[in-house]
Amino acid sequence: MSSWLNKLLGQSGPKLIKKKMLPKQSSYEIICPYCFERFSHEDALFRASVSDDIVPEMAAAPDREYSAYWNRMRDDDELEIMRPIIDPVKLAPSQKRYDGEVLVGITDNLGNRTNTRICPYCHNALPASAGRAPANIISVIGSTQVGKTFYILNLIKTLTERTAASFDASCSPLTGEIAAVFNESYSGMATSLIKATDKKYQKPLIYRFVFNDPKKPDVLLCFYDFPGEAIHDEDFLRIKANNIRNSSGLLLLIDPLQLEGISALLRRGGDRRYTTPEEVIVELYNLFICEEKNGRTELPTAVILSKSDELRPLSAVQDGRRPLIHPESTIFRNFEHSRYLDLNQIDNINNDVKSLLAATGAQNLLNMVAGHFVNFSCFAVSSLGYPTENGRVVSGIQPFRVDEPFLWLLWQMGYIDATYDDTLHS
Repeated sequence: MSSWLNKLLGQSGPKLIKKKMLPKQSSYEIICPYCFERFSHEDALFRASVSDDIVPEMAAAPDREYSAYWNRMRDDDELEIMRPIIDPVKLAPSQKRYDGEVLVGITDNLGNRTNTRICPYCHNALPASAGRAPANIISVIGSTQVGKTFYILNLIKTLTERTAASFDASCSPLTGEIAAVFNESYSGMATSLIKATDKKYQKPLIYRFVFNDPKKPDVLLCFYDFPGEAIHDEDFLRIKANNIRNSSGLLLLIDPLQLEGISALLRRGGDRRYTTPEEVIVELYNLFICEEKNGRTELPTAVILSKSDELRPLSAVQDGRRPLIHPESTIFRNFEHSRYLDLNQIDNINNDVKSLLAATGAQNLLNMVAGHFVNFSCFAVSSLGYPTENGRVVSGIQPFRVDEPFLWLLWQMGYIDATYDDTLHS
C-alpha cells in the first residue's frame, strides 16, 4: 500500500477521503507565467492602450526588459518596440479600477483606459485572472524524447473534452492565441515525425480550470515543455528553477525504453545520448530540492512511465518464464475517474509500476525518488495509445490514463475528493 494511504484506517468499506483546501481569498500573490517571479497585484505595471507620439512619455519605444527576456529565449538581439508602460503608483486613486481588492485596470493621464497588466520584471502580459485566482503551475519534467510534448497536448485535450465535465468544471485556454497554438500543435501531432523540443524555451500553454462550485477558486494551469537536455545557460536555468520552485505539483515523466533493464528485455539498445531519469533527479536536486529541509521536497510529484503501450510485449511469456507484467495489469487498462478520484485505482497503478521497476533493475531509481520526494505516487500513461512506426503515429490517437496523475495532484491540493474501499485490499 502507498505511504500516503497507510493512515486510511478505521471501519472497513468505502470512504470519502478529503484533503484540506486553502480557503478562497480576496486576492492572491501573482506568479508571472513567464519568468516565475512573485509579486503583489499592487506591483503589477500596465501597458498603455494607445501610444501618443505628441506626448513624449506616451510614445512607443523599445521595451528593454521585454526584449531582454525574449532575446534569451530566441537567442537573438532584437529590440521590441512596444506601447509605453504606466506605473499605477504615479496615478491618483480615482484613476485605478479594482475587482474586489485586486487592481485590474487604470485610466492614464490622457483619459485612455487599459486593463493590460504586465509583469514588473519581464514585462510580459499577465493573465486576466492573475491575483484573482491562485496560480497553480504544473511542471512537466523529463529527459529528451520522453514524450513531454505529446503528453501535455493529450492531457489538455482530455481535460477539455471529458475530465473537467466529470468533475463539475470547465477547462479553457486563457487566450485565443493559446487556443490557436494548441490546435496547430495537436493537429500536427498525428502526421509529424516525433522530435525533441527545441533547445530554447517554449511559450507556456495556460488554461483555466473553473469549478461550478463558487466556493472553489479557479485553477490557473500553466503547462511548460522545457527541453529535456540540460541547458548550461545561467538565465535559462534560473527561469527553470523558478518555474519548478513555484510549482504546485510536478509531473515527472520517465521513458521506460530509456531504462536499461526494460530496453534489454524488449531487445532495444539503450541510447546514451539522452539524460537518464537518475540524472534528471540529480538536476532537480541541484535546482531546488537541495534548498528544502533535509534535502527532501514535499511538493506533490507524480512519477509517470510514459509510452506504456510499448510495454505490452512484457505481458507475454518469454523464454518459458512468466510475464513481467500481468496481461490485465492496470498499466494496460484504461480507467476514467468521475466525480471522485478512485484511490483503489491509484494504489493499484502505483504498486504495478513499482513492481515493474524493481523487477527490471531500476530499484536504485525508485530509491532516489523516495529519498528526495516525500509525497509521490507512480503512474503509467500512453499519450498515443499505440506504438509509433518509424517515428510516426499510424493508428490514430487514443490516449489512456493521461489525466490520472493530474487528478491526483488536484486531490493533493484539495480541489477534488477521493474515495477508497479497503475491503478491496483485505
